[in-house]
Amino acid sequence: MSDRQQAKHPAATSRATSQNRLRCSAIRHDKQPCLAPALPDTAPPRCIFHSPQAQEGRRKGGRATRTAERAYKMLPSRLEPVMAGLEKAFADIAGGAPTFKRANALATLARAMIACVQAGELEDRMRQLEELVRANEQQQGTWGKQRQ
Repeated sequence: MSDRQQAKHPAATSRATSQNRLRCSAIRHDKQPCLAPALPDTAPPRCIFHSPQAQEGRRKGGRATRTAERAYKMLPSRLEPVMAGLEKAFADIAGGAPTFKRANALATLARAMIACVQAGELEDRMRQLEELVRANEQQQGTWGKQRQ
């Protein structure tokens, strides 16, 4: 950092806060020094936003919000290998030159993938209904015993 930039930003020269904590050594997107307090035991000193752990968390967060990730969360665990196989076959077929035969195969695989997701949703709804019926039966059983 040049002398002129340091004079313009006094926080850049003194990296300690009033509580004697180091400030983050990162440069923000607007080319200004980050003024956030640094996390303990980081070298170079980095704040929660610029630490390598935060960057890894953002990367994971981006992956977790993908449509495919959300679809896998809806599937029962026993259907995950089926869906993975369908996805692999879809990717293998989609990689070639577009032909009518290839498009037909992709459409068939897409229908199978949709059916897999729908089966998972139906299974989940059935499980919820069974739990409600069981809870209702238990509640009616206790009411019936109290009346006698």
